[in-house]
Amino acid sequence: MTLQQLFETIFDLCGKVRIEGDQRNVYIARNPKREYIMRKIESALDVIDRMGIKDATGFVYDYLFADQASVRRPCSRSQYRIFR
Repeated sequence: MTLQQLFETIFDLCGKVRIEGDQRNVYIARNPKREYIMRKIESALDVIDRMGIKDATGFVYDYLFADQASVRRPCSRSQYRIFR
């Protein structure tokens, strides 16, 4: 896996953000064609979640992986990958 492949996979992620209290839950759809890289990304995001980093507005982000159906909206290349 090259760094370029990793970035391409990250930029192709599709998801949805739900705000609950002071937390933003980011539901990311899995890419079944790149399962190996998805496991690596999930592991990295677990570390970030445990750090409890807050953004400038005080929100803590929690990254969760879901199957494509639970994200509900299909992603196209012309849309933002992570949307509200």
